[in-house]
Amino acid sequence: MIQPIWDEINEMRNSINKIPHLLINSTSSNYVHSKSKIKVLFLVQSSEFWYALETIYLKMLNDKDFIPILFIIPSRYSEDGGFENKSLNYFQTKQYTNILYFENEEAIPDNIIEMLNPDVIFRQAPWEHLVPSIFRTEQLKQRRICYIPYAIHTLNTEEVFYNQKLHNYAWRLYSDSQHLHECYGSYNLVKNYNSVVVGNTKFEYIDNQLNSTEHLPWPVSIDNRIPKLKILWCPHHSLETWLGFATFHKNYMDILEFAVAHPEYDIVFRPHPAMKTALITNNKMTLSEYDGFFSKLAQLPNCYIDAGAEYIHLFHHSDLLVADGIAFLFEYLLTKKPIIRIDSQQSVGFNSYYAKFQQAWYVVNSIDAVGNVILDILNNSDDLESKRNSFSQELYNASIELLPSDKIIADLKESLLGGN
Repeated sequence: MIQPIWDEINEMRNSINKIPHLLINSTSSNYVHSKSKIKVLFLVQSSEFWYALETIYLKMLNDKDFIPILFIIPSRYSEDGGFENKSLNYFQTKQYTNILYFENEEAIPDNIIEMLNPDVIFRQAPWEHLVPSIFRTEQLKQRRICYIPYAIHTLNTEEVFYNQKLHNYAWRLYSDSQHLHECYGSYNLVKNYNSVVVGNTKFEYIDNQLNSTEHLPWPVSIDNRIPKLKILWCPHHSLETWLGFATFHKNYMDILEFAVAHPEYDIVFRPHPAMKTALITNNKMTLSEYDGFFSKLAQLPNCYIDAGAEYIHLFHHSDLLVADGIAFLFEYLLTKKPIIRIDSQQSVGFNSYYAKFQQAWYVVNSIDAVGNVILDILNNSDDLESKRNSFSQELYNASIELLPSDKIIADLKESLLGGN
């Protein structure tokens, strides 16, 4: 008679373990924090993802109610690679305070989170295998985890972007739109009870930077020459085994021919940080082929290969974007400048909400067609200008009274300090 009882108890335990700890305990909006300041830990694995968090962090540095800590942690781009502190150099150039880092993964104490004892933890991405085990959701689930997507969720991929372990256990999912909020409601194990719609913090940052008077320079410079066009060219890494947007492995020789044939154009080539690993580990290109392309491109005086963490200055200076996917197709709309998308014709496509934004891009399937669209635009035949202006406003409205970062800070104060 004892065993059936234990079986029932174990089944109950298993059921409870599937429910986020922080939804079981008292962390509702009327919870009053016991301290006078809120200690916020930003676990930063990628400088490329930082734009979504920077406005929040900087405002917290100047707010008496917060102690923000920026912890630069090791990361990797795939399971095949080792963990490295890839973002450390970038953040060391910033005029930030409250930065924590360790020289290598082995130096990080296993109980570092307990030592820091944060009230709130921001994670940058839901992909657990990209960060060391001590920073994964399973080890943090007893804490108040907050998550802001590092890019808008535009793809036709359903639960993969809404029902990872991070989404299930998060105390707050700060959603950029009602659409994202509804997606959590449809696919997240705990629905959208932990989702709060605040707007897009990354677009807030991009808009701030585009309207700034200070920018890094355009990296191509040839004496006594004014380029006919400044092109930002950004190939993606997602192969048909993942999202299927990448075209570089099929057209890289055509891209090189285009660059050679058009010395009157400046071209800044900025591949996705994970593209090299994706192409080589999936046998789409050899290391020799990949490095050979970039070696030849680097020799062209009108071309520059950009691998820096900052890229909004490239948005600002460029006249046009060429890309096969994904985030830049939407982010660049904030500039209202032309966008040419190279369609792989085998991608997962865009979801029902964001599919309409394709109307604002010139869509082609060859490098020759890219050249034809550019010639049309240079001849003052830009038929999509009004579409871009309209969709840019829909993506981000800078005239709103309360910015996304302000809404997040207000929500944290209301939840943890009782609104004080």
